Amino acid sequence: MRKVILAAGALAFVTLVGLNLRAADDPKPIKEIMGKAHKDGLLKKVSSGKASDDEKKELLALYEDLAKNKPPMGDEADWKTKTEAMVKAAKAVVDTGDKKSQAALAKTVNCAACHKLHKPAT
Repeated sequence: MRKVILAAGALAFVTLVGLNLRAADDPKPIKEIMGKAHKDGLLKKVSSGKASDDEKKELLALYEDLAKNKPPMGDEADWKTKTEAMVKAAKAVVDTGDKKSQAALAKTVNCAACHKLHKPAT
């Protein structure tokens, strides 16, 4: 009986570890990314030069997750082009932190253009 209990416990542990690894590979949902990056003001803080290094890296990670998502609607190639440009611009801010890269990031992130093509009407 003890072996059965140990085997069941080991199986449960392996299952939980497997589920956690799979969940770690999944990108954050778009709504969560937009909330943290834009609605909460992280983009504004980073593009204005007032963000810490950790906040800059957080924005980059959010945009990397955004690029891993599929667009809710519209052309996937256009989505990929727009999101990869955002990742590149955020990476430049992380790498250099200069005003030029901050301005380029602010210019690259065009909410209206992206929403027009990829955000479904609610």
